[in-house]
Amino acid sequence: TIAYQRSSLGNLTARARVAHEEREQLQATWSSQKKARLTVPVEIADSSGQVVTTLSVECLVLSR
Repeated sequence: TIAYQRSSLGNLTARARVAHEEREQLQATWSSQKKARLTVPVEIADSSGQVVTTLSVECLVLSR
């Protein structure tokens, strides 16, 4: 999912955050199943620090 708040030019910075509780759940699932799914929210900000886009990235972590 992606949501554009406004257009922007210039340098952009992306910031992704995973809550402590989600990390613990990921570690528990990984320990028991050797795979885990995680949705990571991301904010993209322009050079003034204003958020211009938000999105979610879904990751699947698998054992080799």
